Amino acid sequence: MPYIKNSAGGKIINITQVIINESVSNSTATKNDWVPTIPNVGSASQYFGMTVSPLSANSKILFTGFVSASLSTDQGLFMYLLKDGSHITEANGITTGTSRAPAHSGIGYCETQSMASLPINYLMTPGSTTPFEFHVGLRHRSGSTQTIHLNETAEPANDGKFNRPVSVFTAMEFLS
Repeated sequence: MPYIKNSAGGKIINITQVIINESVSNSTATKNDWVPTIPNVGSASQYFGMTVSPLSANSKILFTGFVSASLSTDQGLFMYLLKDGSHITEANGITTGTSRAPAHSGIGYCETQSMASLPINYLMTPGSTTPFEFHVGLRHRSGSTQTIHLNETAEPANDGKFNRPVSVFTAMEFLS
């Protein structure tokens, strides 16, 4: 298990925050992943997350935030963390020897009219100053194709009793 022992330093040298208020959804088959992109940004490669440009290769970057998600059925929903399209192994659950999928956070049961805030909390050393994409992927546990919704409830009614939340990604870079 990776951990930080008595990390010295602590001066914040860079903060980046992205608040995504656009909604997006996807019909996702059983045991398939959905790596969403941000709608209406003009580029299909803009992941649902943030671009990070480290100032130091040896710094520490603390990622915090949450993704607001719902599902079209009363089932479980989970999220995992990615860097440039690849799993961040140490940020997601260990699945060696099982058929389970790795996850950073999730909810065991998400009703169709409710919303889950899937938390993000991860500390990493960037290893270089090359910009990279920090983003998420999602999966559900239903036995059939379901629609995953981000920043909106699965309930289609245009009614004031249903919400339209945001998703927030924050990266704080510290000298170490």
